[in-house]
This record gives sequence, structure tokens and C-alpha cells, in this order.
Amino acid sequence: MTREILFHKGDFFFDGLLKECKRARHEILIEAYIFETDELGKRLLRVLKKKAREGVKVRILMDGIGSSSFCPLLYKKLSHPNFEIRIFNPLPHQLATNANRSLKSILSPLLKGLFTINKRNHRKTYIIDKRIAFVGSINITSLHSLRLRGERSWRDTGIKIKDERVQLLRTSFLRAWRDHLDHLSSKENLKDALINLKSGLRLNDGTFSRALQNRDLIKRIESAQKRVWIMNPYFVPTKELIEALTRASQKGVNVTILIPRKSDMKLFPLINSLSTRHLADKGIKIFEYLPRILHSKVVIIDQWCVVGSSNMNSRSFRHDYEVDVVLRDPNNKESLIKQFLFDLADSVELKKKDILKRYGPQSFSTIMLNLIRYWL
Repeated sequence: MTREILFHKGDFFFDGLLKECKRARHEILIEAYIFETDELGKRLLRVLKKKAREGVKVRILMDGIGSSSFCPLLYKKLSHPNFEIRIFNPLPHQLATNANRSLKSILSPLLKGLFTINKRNHRKTYIIDKRIAFVGSINITSLHSLRLRGERSWRDTGIKIKDERVQLLRTSFLRAWRDHLDHLSSKENLKDALINLKSGLRLNDGTFSRALQNRDLIKRIESAQKRVWIMNPYFVPTKELIEALTRASQKGVNVTILIPRKSDMKLFPLINSLSTRHLADKGIKIFEYLPRILHSKVVIIDQWCVVGSSNMNSRSFRHDYEVDVVLRDPNNKESLIKQFLFDLADSVELKKKDILKRYGPQSFSTIMLNLIRYWL
């Protein structure tokens, strides 16, 4: 029985997710950075409300900033004993609709939120009946659907898994659900972090996990024999990562970075260029994907392949909660490698002179990048 199914198109991911939600008998857990009430979001909500009426427990954890457009009026319409929505680090207006109405219930999380405003839940995790999970870079929004948005849709990658990692994902979800305004690092222990990493599930909901995963990534890059391929829409690497990529390239490894020409965040083509210009003259190949917004987050180091929600920036390394999955199925690994090459064929290689010509002098841009790097 297939334990992994890889999706290179958002529509196929959503088809699978809706199908499994309709089959759910006990529980549906959703952790989404963005949950929009557009055509796709409403379609999912109709399914979830129906399942709640049938006795299935539905829980949705959405981020306060990522899902700030979620309509407050829907809370009342969705009201059902089996249907509950919580906001991770809510904004003030979300507290008024999502919490009970006592002053203490609003002020307490608001004060906590002021100290953790930069910590967001950036995961996209969908867990059904403790047996199936969908993970990747795909939020609940029609932006990921080619059928609904056409050429304005985003290029993404997701995976469906059916193995012991589902339970680990569920445990992490429930921890975030219960402590969604607290620092999870103080409650996480080293044993949990090691179990997750060994299983091929890269969860960074604690200090140990972040340190282990970052160290593991650097070691894998430095040990690479053939290739280090990175596809990421928000590429602002740490100094350690830049040094590891440079060392790998200098010993003859094919180091290729694929970033988008188009972005949902207007400044990021410029910011990506500021990051990559330091690499472009060190034997590292930089490509810009041209057709659409590239939102997929992929790392391929030799035959070690990862897909998930993590960006290559300070937010993912330091602040945001993320989840990535290491592929186990050899066929899926080959599929991911082929898809990377397909996307590369729709891209243009950038030389350092091209970056400088388009985005300006290096001295000014380097200063600007260093000033804002922590918040990106």
C-alpha cells in the first residue's frame, strides 16, 4: 500500500484533501497559515460543517496575520459543538470574536501576543482520523488552484502520508492548539525533537528542534556528493548556510538555487537578489522561475528530498512554526527531482552582472538587507 503520494499541482492536492475529509469518521484537524473564505475555502467549510453535524470533531487553527481576512461573521454561522476555530497569535479584532466576552479573556492573550507578535504559525497541515495527513506549502486559498486562478495561480508542492508520522503531526497540532499563545520551546523536550528528526518529520516547535534541524541541514549540505538543489520563494539564507553552500560548490557539487521572478510580496524579488548575488560569483547557479509565482519549498541533497512549508529565511529559521517531510518512497524522490528539472527549464539563469544591473549597487543593497534580515 502506498504510504506517500506527492502532488506537484494544488488542484490535485485539494482533490485528495476534500475526498479524505468527506470520508472522515472521527476527526479532522487543520493547521493553516492562510484560510481564505473564497470559492475554495467555502467549499471546504461546507464539507467540514456537514461532517461536524455527522459527529466528526473538526478543529481549525489558523494564524492571526496569515488569516486576518477570515470573515468574523463566519464564526457564528459555523457554530456547532463539534466545530471549533482558534486563532494563533490573534489580532485584537479576532480576540473579540473568537474568545468569550469577558475582559480578562481578551486582555490576557492580547498582552501575550504583544510579546510574541513575530512568532507565527506558518504550517499547512491537514490530519484526518489519525491515519492520513496532507503537508506542504499549500494553504486554504484558491491562489493555489490552476483551475480557479489560471496563470495567476501559484506553483506548489504537497504530500499525503499514511504512516507513523501522522501521529507525530497530530501530537504537534494538539500542542499548538492547547498552547497557541505560549512559547512551546519551554515545554518541548530533547527526546521529542530527536524522535521527529529520526522519523523524517521536521517540526520546529521548540528550541531543540530548531537547533537540531538547522545543524542537520548544514551537515547534509557539507556532505553532499552530487547536488544541492533548493527551490524556495523567500531566500534569505543565514551566514552558516551561505558558507555551507559555498563549500559544497567549491568541491564540485552542483549547487542550484531556484527562486521566483514573480512574487506575492512586492519586495521579495529584490530581497532574493540581494541574498543570491553573494552566491552568484562562487560557482553557485541561480535561476529565476518565470511563468507564475513559485511558492514551493523543496530541498534536494543527493537522494535526500524534503518538501514542506519552510522558507529559507530568518522567519522560518528563528520565529515561525514550520513542518517539512523527508520523502521515503524512491519513486517520489525521482518525481521530485524530475519536477525540479521541469521547473528549471521554465527559468532563466542569473549572473551577478544581471542582478547588479537590475537591482542596483551592492554596497547599498547589502546594508539594507542586513538591517531587515531578522524580520524577513
